[in-house]
Amino acid sequence: MHTINVTIACLAGLALLMTLFAHGLRLHWINEPLLALALGVLIGPKGLGWRDLAKYGEEREILETVARFTLVIVLVTVGLELRGFISAQWRPLSVLVLGGAIFMWGVSTSLVWWIMGLELLPSLLIGAVLAPTDPILSATVSTGRVARESLPERTRHLLSAESSARHGLGLVFVLLPALLIMEPDSEAWRHWLTNVLLWKGGIAVIVGGIAGYAVGRLQAWSADRDDAETVTGPLSALFLALALGLASTVELMESDGALAVLVAGVVYARVRSRGGPENKLDEEHRDYQHVIKQVLQVPIFALFGAALPWAQWEELGWKGPALVVAVLLLRRIPAILLLKPVVGQIRGWNEALFVGWFGPVGVGALFFAAVATKETHDEQIWTIATLIIAATIVAHDLTSTPLSQWLGRRTSRE
Repeated sequence: MHTINVTIACLAGLALLMTLFAHGLRLHWINEPLLALALGVLIGPKGLGWRDLAKYGEEREILETVARFTLVIVLVTVGLELRGFISAQWRPLSVLVLGGAIFMWGVSTSLVWWIMGLELLPSLLIGAVLAPTDPILSATVSTGRVARESLPERTRHLLSAESSARHGLGLVFVLLPALLIMEPDSEAWRHWLTNVLLWKGGIAVIVGGIAGYAVGRLQAWSADRDDAETVTGPLSALFLALALGLASTVELMESDGALAVLVAGVVYARVRSRGGPENKLDEEHRDYQHVIKQVLQVPIFALFGAALPWAQWEELGWKGPALVVAVLLLRRIPAILLLKPVVGQIRGWNEALFVGWFGPVGVGALFFAAVATKETHDEQIWTIATLIIAATIVAHDLTSTPLSQWLGRRTSRE
């Protein structure tokens, strides 16, 4: 209990610090994920030794669980934030999500295969883990006062929508090479088409859509009857209940809880936008998002910092830093430059370079890496994925404020 209390005190203290001084910290190029990661390293086995996840169970299982619920809590309000943008820009967004995912999967696979010298299927699996952009780290770029003052609204919405949609497809890409590693080709493809694509994907979409529609209609019905609790109560409580309840239910069905929550949030936003109080929805969304950013993302990054596999990274030698640099520069920027002509929301080469740089690998990849390692028992996946995740947290957090301000001086904030 002493260790737990120390850990909670450290996490709460950091959350309080970020709540009180978030904007000032960002002006000094420091964001919440990087602070939480540094705190985790400080209190972890390589630092003060106050927190060792291995004492409480299998490290990856703990991180997988915390990452899953952190993601679903964030994804539930994506539809509310982007309800107008998704309807108006679904065609170019689809091209960016699908085309970008395939390109980044291929590039990441090639880099892992070439630099690390792994076989094709493990390289494909690690490439699939690294392909999705992270909705939580993307939020540090697309939200907050610095983003509102510097970035065009279209750019902020594009980063949020793309990262959320791509994460929803991530598990489908990850499980295909994992199945090909574990089973004969014909059995793996059958399993992927039926159990993964149709069940994990299809059922998640159906159940999530039904849940989002039902909650939206029930809330509107209750508000029409002057239910004071519904009219004046915080939507944040509804978002949390919907996210956690739906994700847990869908996971019990052995389907994709994160995808179900994402679909539910989009459908809920569509239902509420037809007759709901827009100003209240926007205000409640900002409040909820503020709580998420300042408090709930601290534990996952701090726990990750305490569990970094330093010894395994050292064994990679020069290949580790070489892969980090190659992935940061080649995984996403060429894809965005190629897709720029068909994505109208990216205007000019400055915006293309900015959007290309900010496609961070984060909590989503951490979750996928834990799942892939558990399924295949290949420790290389965890070692390589965590190295890229830690590097992207540092690189993107330190550059988000200066590059946002740089773009703001060179573009129209429309």
